[in-house]
Amino acid sequence: MPPPVPTSVTDAPPPKLDSIIEWLLIALLIFMPLAMGVVHPWSEMVVIAVVAIASTCLSIRLITRQDIRFVWSWTYLLIALFLLLAVFQLLPLPTSVIQTVAPWTAETKNSLAELTGSTEPLRSMSLSFYPHSTKHDLRILLAISAVFIIVLNVHQRPSQIKRLLGAISIVGGGVALIALMQVVTGAERIYGLIETSTNRVAGTFVNYNNFSQFMNLSIGAALALLLVHAHETRHQSNRRRGSDPRRFLWPLIGVISIGAAAIVLTMSRVGAIALLIAGALTGAALSLKRFTSVWGWVLVGASLITFAIVLYVGFDRVYDRIATLSNFEEQYDLRWLTVRDIAANWHHFWTLGTGLGTHQYVFPMFDQSTSAQLAAYAENEYVQVAEEMGVAGLLLVLTFAAVVGVSFIRSIRRMELPIQTAVYGIGFGLLAIMIHSFSDFGQHQPANACLTAAFCALLLRLSSTPHASEERMNPGTASTTPIGTGFHRRFVPSTAAFCLIVIWSWCLLGAESVRAGQAHWNRALVLEQHLEQNDWEGSNAEYAELIEAADKAASADPDNVEHRHWLNVYRWRSISRVHDPETGNLVLPDRGVEFTRRIVSELDAALRLCPTFGPAHSVAGQLQLFVLGDARGAERIRRGYELTPHSPLACFLAGTLDAIESDLDASQEKFGRTLDLNAQYFFEIAEIYVQDVGRPDLAVALAGDSPRRLRTIIRLLDGNADHQDLVKRLRQRTIDLLQIQAASPDASPTLLATVASMCMREGDLDTAIKFYRMALALNYGQVQWRFDYARALAEQGNVGQAIEEARVCLRLRPQMEAARKFIAELSVR
Repeated sequence: MPPPVPTSVTDAPPPKLDSIIEWLLIALLIFMPLAMGVVHPWSEMVVIAVVAIASTCLSIRLITRQDIRFVWSWTYLLIALFLLLAVFQLLPLPTSVIQTVAPWTAETKNSLAELTGSTEPLRSMSLSFYPHSTKHDLRILLAISAVFIIVLNVHQRPSQIKRLLGAISIVGGGVALIALMQVVTGAERIYGLIETSTNRVAGTFVNYNNFSQFMNLSIGAALALLLVHAHETRHQSNRRRGSDPRRFLWPLIGVISIGAAAIVLTMSRVGAIALLIAGALTGAALSLKRFTSVWGWVLVGASLITFAIVLYVGFDRVYDRIATLSNFEEQYDLRWLTVRDIAANWHHFWTLGTGLGTHQYVFPMFDQSTSAQLAAYAENEYVQVAEEMGVAGLLLVLTFAAVVGVSFIRSIRRMELPIQTAVYGIGFGLLAIMIHSFSDFGQHQPANACLTAAFCALLLRLSSTPHASEERMNPGTASTTPIGTGFHRRFVPSTAAFCLIVIWSWCLLGAESVRAGQAHWNRALVLEQHLEQNDWEGSNAEYAELIEAADKAASADPDNVEHRHWLNVYRWRSISRVHDPETGNLVLPDRGVEFTRRIVSELDAALRLCPTFGPAHSVAGQLQLFVLGDARGAERIRRGYELTPHSPLACFLAGTLDAIESDLDASQEKFGRTLDLNAQYFFEIAEIYVQDVGRPDLAVALAGDSPRRLRTIIRLLDGNADHQDLVKRLRQRTIDLLQIQAASPDASPTLLATVASMCMREGDLDTAIKFYRMALALNYGQVQWRFDYARALAEQGNVGQAIEEARVCLRLRPQMEAARKFIAELSVR
């Protein structure tokens, strides 16, 4: 039997505040994954509030307890420098300073300010292109940093570390079970209630890649706890009655198994790859320490359980997903194009970046891909840090990772206490995260980032745990650095506590502003959806309610450029509802021109918050050029498209401008991109090509093989004598396409009736009758289809059957006068 090894660092009971902080942190780590990873303002505010309370308790603990020292780590300096860099990006500095440290930023902001009517260069500006987004990410980053410091200072005893790892394991196992249930039941909503944009859920997370990062960290926690208990089991003399560590082994193996199965079954390929690579490297490290003699077989058993779960629950789905690895490069091409475009333009902002959290507001101007979609993140954490924080921020992040890596190596080289074996599981989780971050943005989710911060702190804590021999001689020794004695012993923590109060007050006020603004904005979105479904034909009361909700959102969160932009879009829609019935031209109400100028002025004010927000430039340019007759609007429309080529309105306006200026090739490209983003723009595009430009062939080219779009062109050309041959060809082409679609076994009755109607108009009565019969067989009660069917029979000469079908129409709708007259006419015949 191996000799006994100490199982704890200290036998002294923890201070009461430690217990409070510990349980606050555990509650936070439970809340975040259950709140969908913290993706809403209200949940972000909860996270900041809990962290603020916990850090305040830590400050009180340091002030009131003279025997407790603050744990120092050089990583604090790296974190502080990164936070100060973000703060520096927010400061309004003289333009001359910005021109020196970031000349491209100064040039871009000055050129965009000229579009808003500014006649002089800006006197001051910030490095961040959108300070509101930078403040948001800075608040989250402060909370994550506080979690790191709290764990490093509070979790100094093995019992505390094991409690934290156990809580993470339990929560991870619960989330994994939810994911497995979703796979089994085919659920498309989180908790059966909350819809996602992709109708593809993974546990309690909206994004399955974010979910896989959380699960890899949870597996790491379970593995860490498993190894600790395994090591304790080897030293039988350390077991007290009722504290047999073996009772935890199978539950932890279960967490590892279902967590791994959940990653595979939710189809996160990169998550599964990170799991396999991190698992293989961790297994190799364990084998070097000869921990795998018995427990290696236990891990093999966990792998077999994982395979059994996958085989039973959804092997076919997994096999189909694995089969897509053959075109892995093609599917991930867009992500690598994003990386390429950022790298190609990094020389513009390589020093200090574009501002924390500004990727989606700056990257579009560099995007050279043909994709119509805009990702809110760079899908690569390292590249996004380089983009937003420059080389300075990237070096700080890599240095932090290097310090943590050195701590891991130091831990596995010097390992005597059972608790120190936890570093293998913690290292597994962190390694999986580092691998996955090359192709995902999971660390932008507070649920994952806070867990990663806790893991880093635990790893540093375990690497500084004293040797067993030292512990026996001096129980309670910890690798800490005192911050002074006497006056300084109280002054420094008190000053730090005061700074914390100021910082957390700023964070909570900002988070509350965003939360209140989003609450009003959610109401505005509901009202907008209702109006959009009615083609924006709403009453004055409906528009007043919409504008009021948007105005409250903009007032509650005044630095939000999107709220202020859409508020003015709603105002414009409210005053632009009336059109001349003969010409179709816009009829503005009294003082309409004055209102339009005010809207343009409000948009210009919004652009001072984020000068690269392209949609506001596009709308302001549209109003200036087409309503106010200001030729400067054309340049704003072009610049709006350059800044945000992923906005359908920006693409449409830029294409319209090209069409008016006879640059038809350019208009085709922009209109094609518009339709990729929003197909509902086709009528306006076809109207421009048919009525304004006189080139219906260009509209036909954009219509492709869409019968609906072809019918739109036919309606626009109907009655135009110059294009009757084209109309005839389009009708025949539409019929042919519809017949191909109607031949499908799952063709809808509406589609069949549409084909029949068009064939009847073209005089093909046999085909029309055939498709009417098929449509009515699927929907017997459609009176109008049946009446048209009767008319087709009559024109074919089958009068008797036509009368019978008309009588069926009367039975279904006795008040149908057209059917009565039709029967009377056929009776005479």
